[in-house]
Amino acid sequence: MRSWKSKVIGITIAAGLTASFAVPAQGSSVLQAQSHKTSTSVSSAKSLIRSLYYGYQQAAGKGWSAQKKYIVAHNYPGMYSNPSGCLAKYSSWGNPMPDLGTVAKEHGWKVPADYLNKLANKKPAGDTFVFQIDWDGKKYFNHATVLKGKAYFFLPICDSSKPVPADPRLKANRAYYAAAVALEAEESSLVSRYTSVSGVNYTSDLVMYNAVTALIPDVQVFLDELQNLPATTSELYELNQTWINGWTSYLSCFSTLKYALQAQNGAQVAQANQYLTQGSNYMVQFSAGLRSLDR
Repeated sequence: MRSWKSKVIGITIAAGLTASFAVPAQGSSVLQAQSHKTSTSVSSAKSLIRSLYYGYQQAAGKGWSAQKKYIVAHNYPGMYSNPSGCLAKYSSWGNPMPDLGTVAKEHGWKVPADYLNKLANKKPAGDTFVFQIDWDGKKYFNHATVLKGKAYFFLPICDSSKPVPADPRLKANRAYYAAAVALEAEESSLVSRYTSVSGVNYTSDLVMYNAVTALIPDVQVFLDELQNLPATTSELYELNQTWINGWTSYLSCFSTLKYALQAQNGAQVAQANQYLTQGSNYMVQFSAGLRSLDR
């Protein structure tokens, strides 16, 4: 996912009436957590990741020997004691293609323990980014870390003959995270439909009224989808409930705003603004919780 940052945009409801709605900054989504200071920007990371995978593809085109050397040189330092030895049993390593449009900073990510490696369950030094890759026609999430100006990937080349038992909690977290990410585009669309008639995009009460009226049933559908997410542990249930509470508050805001526009009622606008603030607080909590999930 992209860099996580939200801001408050003012909207004009009617003459002399305003309310504010916590929405993502350009290129973000409500799913995304608040950004942190980092020495590597997302745009720089995209360039480094593009070069990392382009170099991989160039090496693969020269044969397995060149491909193997490239993997050893560009897998994260210290991940394996003998990466060349691990790769000796392979004859190739596929052709992953990164989707640079999905690159996002990921705070607190730890190297998975699914494969035996020296960094299992540890946070790698450097700035870590998550993105989607296409590997032989299938979509996966992958990570790369920028360390001292160089991007490294985390290829699980040294798998164990006795796999580390899957942690049910980690499995549940990953299932929930994947399901949440799958709703990102829908959520971003809902937010965009609102911001398209508010703030600097406001044109008239009638346009806003029509947009909010059309938005309300779709937010209800989105809430139903949130109810069906695989929140199978108590931690995930609480996290998911926070997300639901956030959008329930936004729905209350939209419903109240609809009637405020009809009646030009300042008191209802004030109530709508309270719902917006409440929703914003829930979204900040949800973003932080999703970002910190151990997966």
